[in-house]
Order: sequence, then structure tokens, then C-alpha cells
Amino acid sequence: MVGMAAHTLLVLFYLAIFESLTVHGNKQAVDGPSSTNIDGVLRKHFSFIRHQQVNATAKQKTRDFITDRFKGYGLMTEIQNFTGSGENIIGVLKGSSFGTKYDEIVSLLTHYDTVKTSPGVDDNGAAMSVLIDVARVITNKAKSDPKYCHFTNTIIFVATDYEERTKNSSCTSGICGSEHFVNWFNNFLSTNYVKGQPKVHGFVVMDTILNWNDTDNSQNTPAGFGFAFPAQESLLSANKFRGDFITSIGRSVVPDEDKLLDEFTMYWNRTSKSDKYKNIPLKIALEDPKEIYDMFGDFTRSDHFRLWMGNYSAIFLTDSANFRGSMEQCYHQACDDVDSITDDKIGFVLHTARTLHSFLETRGAMACTSSSHAHFIKSGLLMPFLGLLKYL
Repeated sequence: MVGMAAHTLLVLFYLAIFESLTVHGNKQAVDGPSSTNIDGVLRKHFSFIRHQQVNATAKQKTRDFITDRFKGYGLMTEIQNFTGSGENIIGVLKGSSFGTKYDEIVSLLTHYDTVKTSPGVDDNGAAMSVLIDVARVITNKAKSDPKYCHFTNTIIFVATDYEERTKNSSCTSGICGSEHFVNWFNNFLSTNYVKGQPKVHGFVVMDTILNWNDTDNSQNTPAGFGFAFPAQESLLSANKFRGDFITSIGRSVVPDEDKLLDEFTMYWNRTSKSDKYKNIPLKIALEDPKEIYDMFGDFTRSDHFRLWMGNYSAIFLTDSANFRGSMEQCYHQACDDVDSITDDKIGFVLHTARTLHSFLETRGAMACTSSSHAHFIKSGLLMPFLGLLKYL
């Protein structure tokens, strides 16, 4: 019995060391999303007008920055040109299942352009800064020990153009970049998955995610909101209509989309024990995008609508744009600028970034242990412990 107990203790000691090595890796811990990075990128690269007709040079600098970051992160980067001057920037992190029917694709998507009249810090610089930082963290995780760690599933990061309506152009209706991206994505699937189509879990779309406001009565709602969504109206009322939450929107009657929304909510709640930054999910019990547009037009005002029209699952994250606080006056105006940034708002955005990091890492199915286990054995680190077994 003594020998058996000692043997068991030795095995447990080995497993503890193995877990330490495989969890922390050769570089210890890979850092998570950073408020410093997000704030810095927002102020330097997404705090000026990014519109083709009034500030084309600055917009091109933004495109170059996004492209350089994607390439620097090791993403398979492609620029999709459309309508003469439109450019979607797409970065693909190939999973080990890429090109097979076993792949399970998930994507994070947001637009980088602005209207003519606004530097677009909330609309949509903050979301772009989150996408850039989450891509940094996800790819760093994959590169932390590339010989032994990988994502099983493919993750796609998308920066769309021409989300905003542009007069005297081929995009007078808005959300044109995502419409063209759907065409790119369909071709991407048919070209790279010839032996069997993968599962497309869906897209997470961000638009206006900076404006956090904990002042009473800072949150307004579209006409008829309380009638259509009485439970959410009650939550707002109980919270004194403070704008201290992100709204996550999806269709409850689309199973994959409903699951995405529930998973995002779960990871949001896990990110912090504090309820300072809240999430109010909004589930629409309709599937047809055109019917949703007719009944709830304000909930279709971003790129997720084009994805719905393309028969893909997509959830939408927003601070509600012109229905909250200062953005009632500053939406699409010059005052949507860096002067609106506060530490609380950056904390709000950071919470979103951390949630998305956890969400995407899980959906991407990060795998490290099996190859690291083999490396641990082959390295000889296990031999001294095995040698002790003969004395037990």
C-alpha cells in the first residue's frame, strides 16, 4: 500500500508539472486585450474623418494601417475592391481544419469608414480598435508556441468599407461593403472547401460600442420598443434608463444565431463579477430580414443585416448609437471625437474586447496539450521521475 501511495503521489506530481508547462507555455501567459492598446489605436488611427469624398488620403492611411496589422499578425490578408473605390480588408487565421468539412468558421466584423461630417470615434473607431486588439491577442496565442499550439477552427477578421450611406456614389443605401463581403465569403467557401462545406457558426458584428453612460434617463428607445420587448423595457426601467450596457441583438428563431447570442452573453457575464458594464440581449422572434426591417428598422442599421440577407447567422453588438446620452446630439456629427473618450468608456470597450477574446478562442478551439505532452516526454524531463519508480 505504501508503494502504491508513493507511486500515485509521483504521478500526480508529474501531472502538476505537465499542466504548468502546457497551460503557461514557453512564454508563460499570453497577454489579453489591453486598454492602453485600444485607447492608443483609437486616438491615433480612428479619430479623424474616413470618407472617400472628403478625406481620401486619411482614409487610405487607415486602410494601410489595418492591412499592415493583419499581415503583421500573420493573417492571410486580402483586400476586396468594389464599386471603384471601396475596399474590404479581410484577415483569415486558418485553423488546422481549414479546407475540410470539419472546419467550424467564426468571424468578427466591423466597418472602418465614417460619414463626411464626423471623425467617428464611437461610430465606428472604437469597434475597429477592438477588432485590431482582439486579432492581436488571438494570433499571439497561436504564435506563442506554434510547434505545439494551434486553432482547430478558422477565424476571420473583417474590416468593411462603405457601411455609411454615401451620396453621389454607388452606395447611396449604405451597408454596401458587407453586401460585397457576402459575395467574397461565398466564393471563399466554394474555392477552399471543394471536398465538403464547413460549418459556419456565424458572425459577430460591432457598431458604436463606446458610449457608456450611467446617468439616470440617459437611455432612450425606438418607438414601440416597450410593446415589442416588454421584458427588456422592464429591465431598463428598473435600471432607471441608464445607458450602462451593451445591446446584443440576434434572431431567436435561427438556432445557430440564438446559440451565438447565448454564448456571447455567457462570456460577457464571466468576464467580470462586477455589474458595472451590463449586457441586455435582444432576441427577435422573426427570421426574415425584410420583415425585421419593416417592423424594427432601427435594429437593422448595420452590416449584420447584409449577412442576414445572405442567409448567415450574425449577432449585432451596439451601444444603441443615437439613442443614448451625448450621441443623441453627436451621432454622425463633429462632436463624436476624442473629447468624448473617458476611462469608464474605455473600460466598457475593454470588457467587450475581453468577452470577444474568450468567445473567439473557444469557438476557434485552441489546442495545445497533446503535442506539448509529446514534447515533454521526448525532452527527457520525465526520465528522472520514471527512474524513481523502481524504488517504490
